[in-house]
Amino acid sequence: MKIIRLTYLMEQDIKELLMESQQEGFVFLTKLIAEYKNAQNVFNKTGERLWGVYGEQNQLIAVAGLNQDPYS
Repeated sequence: MKIIRLTYLMEQDIKELLMESQQEGFVFLTKLIAEYKNAQNVFNKTGERLWGVYGEQNQLIAVAGLNQDPYS
């Protein structure tokens, strides 16, 4: 397993993970992709990061993002 900082988000890379999350009733990845596409959230502010977790066969198995706190 390896964790890699993602500098861009390609929908084809996240497709399987997206389908699985939707089948389980989760909307996080749907929202992440929509906000990334419309440039509402591209993790490019100071301290922001987007990470991908890759399994043994180099398949994306998880995504994590960190944004600035809008209230600080």
